[in-house]
Amino acid sequence: MAPHDIYGASYRTSVAPLIQFEDVPLSIAYENLARQDHIEYLLDPQINFGYPEPVVTRRWEKITATYAFLDICTNFGFKVFRDPETSIILIRNTNHPANFVTPDFYGNDTNIVPLIEFRSVRLSIVLKNLAEQTGLKCIFSPQIDPWQLGFEPQINISWENLTAKQALAALCENYDLNIIKYPESGIIRVEPAD
Repeated sequence: MAPHDIYGASYRTSVAPLIQFEDVPLSIAYENLARQDHIEYLLDPQINFGYPEPVVTRRWEKITATYAFLDICTNFGFKVFRDPETSIILIRNTNHPANFVTPDFYGNDTNIVPLIEFRSVRLSIVLKNLAEQTGLKCIFSPQIDPWQLGFEPQINISWENLTAKQALAALCENYDLNIIKYPESGIIRVEPAD
């Protein structure tokens, strides 16, 4: 694997003389490394860090942040999948496969957005926003009970240079959401996976 490549996705990288973490929470380590090499990623919601969150204590010399990012994934036993339509990386539990839906399913939006960013925004709001940007209306199945009870995931992402439909497809994949599309009405219905 080339230093700038995660399973086919190129990143802006440079070799750092030293990358070091001392008892850093895993999510913070991922965020730090991703920012250095502009890696766009999503953590599998099935990864339950628990409390306290696992910590990273590692020291690398003459390595890219991308390699450090992948090394952490390997050390914690996670699999890395790249969305074939985007540069988004999914970090998954070993027993949680990726079954990507092509973004074309969501419409013909080809407008590249320079930055898509959400900080602590409820998943339903993010999905509605992205669907709106692709010209679709997003509704939710009543089967998504935990969302009604306040257990809805909070989304923290910062992605560059992709379409809203690509972001929508990646989020639905990551959170195992099935989508039913009603082409005549421009509505998509979000349902939990079976």
